[in-house]
Amino acid sequence: MTVGAQGQPRLPVAPARTSDPLADLPDDGPIGARAIRAALDRDLLEVHYQPVVVLPSRHVVGFEALARIRLPDGRLVQPSRFIPEAERTGLVVPLWLDVLRKAAAAAARWRAGTSPVAT
Repeated sequence: MTVGAQGQPRLPVAPARTSDPLADLPDDGPIGARAIRAALDRDLLEVHYQPVVVLPSRHVVGFEALARIRLPDGRLVQPSRFIPEAERTGLVVPLWLDVLRKAAAAAARWRAGTSPVAT
């Protein structure tokens, strides 16, 4: 406890919790539901594509859509850091709907012969 200017006792105040749940996230470990929701609200979910290849013929028969969160500072958050929390809190539904929407848009661009990456 400290004493204020008027001689009144003052309790120390804890630093305010940042209003941005994506600010200052560590480089590893799980991220919470607030950060996942903020990433969805800000359209920070990226979809990366991995080809599915038939080994004997080496033909690409499809693609897997892999979700990542791109933080405002440019870092990528791997799915192992947010999928378990999204599943636990029910955020997996809006997350996968966003992945599906983005993957369908990319597939349409591929079919049209243009880049699968949105510009």
